[in-house]
Amino acid sequence: MCDGLDNDCDGIVDNVDVNHDGVCDCLRLATLGKPGASGVGNVFKAWLAARSNAGADNLGDQVVTYDLIKDYQVVIIQDLYNGGAAHTYSASEVKALSDFVNAGNGLMTLTGYSISEERKNVNSILSAFGISYGSAGVFYGGGRTVPVDQLFTHPTTENVKSIGVDNGYEVLGDGTLIAAVKGVRAGVVKEVGTGRIVVWGDEWITYDTEWLNHPDYQVERFWLNVIKWLTPTQICQVALPPIVL
Repeated sequence: MCDGLDNDCDGIVDNVDVNHDGVCDCLRLATLGKPGASGVGNVFKAWLAARSNAGADNLGDQVVTYDLIKDYQVVIIQDLYNGGAAHTYSASEVKALSDFVNAGNGLMTLTGYSISEERKNVNSILSAFGISYGSAGVFYGGGRTVPVDQLFTHPTTENVKSIGVDNGYEVLGDGTLIAAVKGVRAGVVKEVGTGRIVVWGDEWITYDTEWLNHPDYQVERFWLNVIKWLTPTQICQVALPPIVL
């Protein structure tokens, strides 16, 4: 049960996964912004809701305070332009997200939108961690993704052989490189205090096309890896399903 207790005395709180799908049933995940508009699909609304009792809470364009996010284990940042109502994040909002990560939680950012304000907004958040998105669009696939040609050894990329990106932005600054396309940094991870962040230079991993039309991609496995790695180590940790060859 999801009661905040270590009921089986294994040192991990709420490590419940009744269906053994690799997502903790007690996971509390929130998103900021809204799903990108370049494709169809919302991994957090459908896929995650089918695997976690809490699903995902969309905080949209709310003003971020520590009290708003402190009960979540993972926050994922999507399109921060919000269809024309650009949210310029204040210093107090950036601090709330930084405090959230430093308290041992996980934060992931996505980008790839053509509006410069969106990149400015997410970069204001990432400034607390010494990471940013570059200003030049890269990874062009012409409306379809191109495969990431370099995946580096890390828990987030375990059992992932291929994944796609299109029209994103290079990840700059500090952190451990997990993915690149022709030498351009597409994904970076970083441990901050006792927390963790994943900075991904695209948003197509949330779209149906990447899940359904690419048997050569392991998008679902990538998400399972990312969510597990971002979740605090002593909370809601469950085994990932075996790979079927």
